[in-house]
Order: sequence, then C-alpha cells, then structure tokens
Amino acid sequence: MNMAYKFLKENYNYVYLKSRLNSLTSFSDGINLVVGSSHSLNGIDSYCDNSILNLSMHSQDIYYDCKFVKEVILNKGIKNIKNIIFMFGYYIMYQDLSRSINERNNLIDLVYFPLFADGHNVDYSLKNTLWDAYDIKDDNVKKEIEYMACDILKDRKNYYNEFRNRTPFFDFKGKAWRELDNEERLQFGQARASMHNKILKYKDSFDENKKCLEDTIKIIKDNMIDVYFIIPPFSDEYNKYVSYELKSNVTNYFLELEEVKYIDFNMIESVVEMGDFVDTDHMNGRGAYKFTKTLFDEFICK
Repeated sequence: MNMAYKFLKENYNYVYLKSRLNSLTSFSDGINLVVGSSHSLNGIDSYCDNSILNLSMHSQDIYYDCKFVKEVILNKGIKNIKNIIFMFGYYIMYQDLSRSINERNNLIDLVYFPLFADGHNVDYSLKNTLWDAYDIKDDNVKKEIEYMACDILKDRKNYYNEFRNRTPFFDFKGKAWRELDNEERLQFGQARASMHNKILKYKDSFDENKKCLEDTIKIIKDNMIDVYFIIPPFSDEYNKYVSYELKSNVTNYFLELEEVKYIDFNMIESVVEMGDFVDTDHMNGRGAYKFTKTLFDEFICK
C-alpha cells in the first residue's frame, strides 16, 4: 500500500483521471459528463449532484476532451449518459497540447499517452514511459499498484481533496484573490489575459479543433445525448483584457453549432462574486459550489 500512495502522490493527475474512468459503472441513475481544462476542474463541484463525472484536467485541450467522450461512449460502451458538458476558456479553440513542449512533457507523457496510447501530433512510437522512474519490471505488479492508487481516490469525486490543495495560478505572496487591492487584481488579470491572447496566432489549431469537435458532436448526437458548451464565469479583471477578436471568433463559432446548447456565464447576470475566485479565471471551492448548483439546477437539470 505504501507504494500505491507513493505512485498516487507522484502521478496524481493520471491516477485521478483513471479513477474517474473506473467509476463509470457506478452511476446507476445516469451520468452528466464534464470535460474541460482547469476551468472545469476548479469550477465544478461534483458533490452538488450525484450524476456528475468530471474528466477535466489542467490545460486539457479539445483533442483530449474529445478522446474522453469517445472513450466513454464508444470504447466503454456506457449507455446511461444524460448530457455531455464541454467547459471552455475563450482561448481553447487555438490550443494544442502536443505543440507545447512544457505541457507535452507534463501531461501527454505522464497522463494522456498512458491512458490512450495517443500523443496526438507527437510520435511517441507507442512507448509508455510512466513507469520508467520505478524499478519495477513485472507488469502485473504495476497494474496492482495502479489499481490500489485508483482505489484510494474512488470515493473522492473532486480533484481537490486531502491529496491536492487548490492553489492560484499566480503567487499572491500569501494573500487570497479577494485580499489584493484593485490595482493588483487588474495587473494579474491583464497578465493572465495576455498569456491567452497570444494563442490567437495558432489558426491551424483552430481549424483542427473545429473538425475534432464536429466529429465528436456527431457521435454524441447519434447516441441521443444532449451537448452543452459552457464558458464559466471569470473575474472582471480578467475579462477586461481578453482580446475581442479571440472572444468573438470562439463565440461566433459556438453559436453556429445548432446541435449545441451554448451558455456564456460572463454574458448573463453573475452567479459568483469576487470572493468566489482563487485567481483571475478560476473559482475557489465556494465559487465552484455556487456555480455548479446554478448550472445544474437552472440549466442542465431544469
């Protein structure tokens, strides 16, 4: 068991997602499947509704969102899916993990390739390196350790728990987001939005993500499942600096998709307030609870 805890600690993202996949058959009353990046990892509280299965991860892109959807519907053959909820930031249509060296090393190498044997635009020669750092050769022993690590997380529906703390993207020097003064929040909001605005140049990724989404939407609709595209609420300080072109390109494309129910929570009366954010564009635990309750009670399960 000590080795299982060690593996969990050192490969938390992989174990979390695999444990969530392992839980698919435990949803007797149907599944509301959520996929997305850190916005849904931080913004969805799975304890708000027993039907929520959150397969999101930090920096997860559309390609791997779609991989999870296809894995659940086609490979796992799960039939009791009520809705599939994609949760996006405005930048997401331009993102491709496999073209980012840092994210590729941290996520594709250690999470997505071990899960799917798929490196997207990177040739991994079908080699899983997850266990290279361990002096264990027996594949059965590896499987047993992974099983025990996943079992530790099986009753923990949220990513954040005693094994993983919720932290801001930026170092606020010990302060909470709400404790920063107005000027500090604006500076951080501008810095974060600027990072996302730069991704606008990746036009090829936008086109590739469109095709990936449209192919996946067809699979979803062929299985008589409703699909939602959700933009969660962001702080005013972040929204102030998001590129108009970035936002409008993504919004206009989402609105063209007749099969999709699209909701941008930044364009309706706010369901959260400043104290509900952990940083510029991620909610804290209280914000996640308030947002999830509103999303499911008033939109998904109304």
